[in-house]
Amino acid sequence: MSLQEKRTLWSRQEQTTRFCKIKILLPLVILGYVISTTINPSLGVSYQQVISMDSLMSTTALVGSSSSSTAHSISNPIHSWLTTTENRPPTVEDEDDEGDEGDEDNNNKVVEEETTEIPLYRESSAKTEAAATAISDHTTITTISDDLQCAICFFGLPRSYKELVLPSIVKHVLEPNAKYNCDIFVHFYARNKELKGRLNPGGEMDPKEIYALEGAVQQVMAATNSTKSSSSSSPAIIFSNDTERTFFDLRRKQIDKYLKTKDKTNGKKLYFPWKQKTWKRSSLVNLIRQWHSIETVFGLMEHYMTTVKKKNYTRVAMLRNDAMYLSPIDILKLDNDNGDKNDQQHNVDDVNNEHFVIAPFANYPVNDRMIYGPYEAIKIWATQRFNLVEQRAQNKANRGMVMHSETFMQQSILPAMEDLGYKQHVHPGLCFIRTRPDSKALYNDCRTQGMAKGFEKKSAVISEITNILGRSCEPAVGKKGNSANLLIQC
Repeated sequence: MSLQEKRTLWSRQEQTTRFCKIKILLPLVILGYVISTTINPSLGVSYQQVISMDSLMSTTALVGSSSSSTAHSISNPIHSWLTTTENRPPTVEDEDDEGDEGDEDNNNKVVEEETTEIPLYRESSAKTEAAATAISDHTTITTISDDLQCAICFFGLPRSYKELVLPSIVKHVLEPNAKYNCDIFVHFYARNKELKGRLNPGGEMDPKEIYALEGAVQQVMAATNSTKSSSSSSPAIIFSNDTERTFFDLRRKQIDKYLKTKDKTNGKKLYFPWKQKTWKRSSLVNLIRQWHSIETVFGLMEHYMTTVKKKNYTRVAMLRNDAMYLSPIDILKLDNDNGDKNDQQHNVDDVNNEHFVIAPFANYPVNDRMIYGPYEAIKIWATQRFNLVEQRAQNKANRGMVMHSETFMQQSILPAMEDLGYKQHVHPGLCFIRTRPDSKALYNDCRTQGMAKGFEKKSAVISEITNILGRSCEPAVGKKGNSANLLIQC
């Protein structure tokens, strides 16, 4: 079977699977909304912009224009499943950061105060008119051309968003890709606070800050279009979120399965990576949070692509909501342009659209924190985790490491992408660091377990952070050996 036949067959199977998911999840979404409005009548509000309910999927349940960002809210009573000791999410001091090796945060203790009044779904009003004029059907692109169609998807928990993350997104994500007019999709968790963990001092958060991305996109696009002879249409900017309640309503059975299922051959946990001594119950719960957010935002993008855009994306990027990006991410490039036109090695576009790109650091054994590349390859990275982990659980060689995030990525996800004929490429110059609440960041990220080119020295990291923010940052104060020694305060 040829590679093209493999890709076509896989795509048809995925369409059938996603249709079945929509049929199952949609009634639950509608029922939940009816119950919520019964309990809290204030949720029944009018919207300037509405997409039919039967077109929505996952937790994307309500639609409103950007001008009504606080027009509706969702209450967050803790689900009854969380009220018993046996089923309550684990609460420990050392909690893993959504599966990242060596980064344990205490993020999944459920607290009433983390509820926030924000829409479950929101689409930029700037795209309303443009969305009405759908582009003609896509014909298969085998090489990149002026017809590049791209999407940038953000996932996860937004920490220190307006202070640290957004300025870096503007400089190193939006501006490098403005020439491509990429659509933007965001899924995030509506949490108001984060508890202290080993590599996380904890603190207050305002998830509504993430909506500032909309204005940033519009400003960047306005500046880009002003330099052209004719302006292009505005990109889509679409948001979706989950609360603790909606997340556990959708994933609690899977979490129970992954935490409790025993291997019949040795009596140990089948899915839980018990060989990795730093992993705890909470580490696995956070991993499922990450997988859920990734899959949800990709589904949001696909829904828009098939129902509104009606033209397939060529390139897709999957980026974190809590990362401060210190080097340019051009969705088409395999390496950063160093300004030397004669240096062909470092001025390379993925002209055949055949490479998926990952970062050079945090190799535990590979970096699983972001990716960009061809649409069909990224679709596997974003949507096949829950399927492939079942295959992995049956492989005796994986006992004790079935759901270890980076090992699973190396041994299951990336090979599945390569089976479709796509090639892995490690971008030597990609550098981004994870943020924490209260304007703190882990400045050593892209110099740990690998190295980003150009950031070999800590001074280079600090210098770029200063350039992005326009102000200096200082090392966080802490005792020797304390996690604060890995943080900077900006």
